[in-house]
Amino acid sequence: MGKDTLRNNVLIVSSILVVVLPLPAFTIWSSTLFLLRIFSELQVLLIWLILIVTCIVLWIVGTRRERQSKNPLKNISGLKQNNHKMSN
Repeated sequence: MGKDTLRNNVLIVSSILVVVLPLPAFTIWSSTLFLLRIFSELQVLLIWLILIVTCIVLWIVGTRRERQSKNPLKNISGLKQNNHKMSN
């Protein structure tokens, strides 16, 4: 890998970062400006709070379900012990 190839790769990556990183801030800013045309400042704040809380709750629920799915046989030993006690 020559120096020219490395420079080209660095240039490509930096160009992508310059384009992609500002997108969330621009999206939030432009969405807020659009909402302010229709709603009051308090209503826009409430809309953003509801959106953020909903996203956080969905993320927490998804994380818990993902953690549970990684160990699906967790309660098998408890079931075997209960079945053994019932048969005696």
